[in-house]
Amino acid sequence: MRTAITMIFFGTGWLLQILGGLGIFGLFIYGIYALFVDSIIGGLVFIGASVVGGWVIRFVSGLLMLAGTATIGANNSEN
Repeated sequence: MRTAITMIFFGTGWLLQILGGLGIFGLFIYGIYALFVDSIIGGLVFIGASVVGGWVIRFVSGLLMLAGTATIGANNSEN
């Protein structure tokens, strides 16, 4: 059971990094587009949001992977 929980946590953290990274990359590209085409302020807001979003995604995925690591060392209460 611990192996399944570990795989779920690691898989969720990995999936969040991949999909979140793609979303953040898209937001950054749109920020550059908005910077030159639409508005300087709007473009800078989107670029800043992509940077902060990247920090949040890295933190949350790191916590998920840490939780997966913590389940490896957990004792089995049935024994």
